[in-house]
Amino acid sequence: MFLGLEASAERISSYDALIIPGLLQTPDYAEHIVRTGDPELTTAEVGRRVELRMARQDVLGRQPEPPIISTVLDESVLYRPAVDEIVLAEQLNHLLKLAESPTITIRVLPLAGGVHAGVSGTFMLLTFPAVLENDPGVVYTEDRIKGTYYDDPEEIARYRATLTLLQAQAYSVEESRTVILHRVEDLLAHHTID
Repeated sequence: MFLGLEASAERISSYDALIIPGLLQTPDYAEHIVRTGDPELTTAEVGRRVELRMARQDVLGRQPEPPIISTVLDESVLYRPAVDEIVLAEQLNHLLKLAESPTITIRVLPLAGGVHAGVSGTFMLLTFPAVLENDPGVVYTEDRIKGTYYDDPEEIARYRATLTLLQAQAYSVEESRTVILHRVEDLLAHHTID
């Protein structure tokens, strides 16, 4: 169900506090996330899940209009190691390239800001073309066991308000780009020294 909703969304907005969202992941980063998230998976199953994640990214090139992607990343995501520093640096460089698209906005929520509106957990808000009047969209959250969908307008309004607060607390798009770029430089400099 999620794949169908994601593929048909007009706008995909999210708050992510632990990892880079799947639509923005590189294959190496995705492989580490899948393997670490469920160490009992076979190599074939890990490969299948990574392929599926990469296939989901086809939506970014959807024509005539790709979805508008807007994500707020907790700054800790930039420091969470993925296999090694090179994989993380490549992933962050990938984010910088994606952010050059007029349809993709990436903001970083600073660690120094302390407790914030997103402490209740990560979520994705999917908005669809105005086929149905007053359709507020769907919010998707997931935990280790399952994904949960919220389609009640009041619940969606609460998530939308939380996202607005997070965007206001985050660095600007330009500042976020600089923060990510500095992290890439740190990772590469550290790797060179080693």
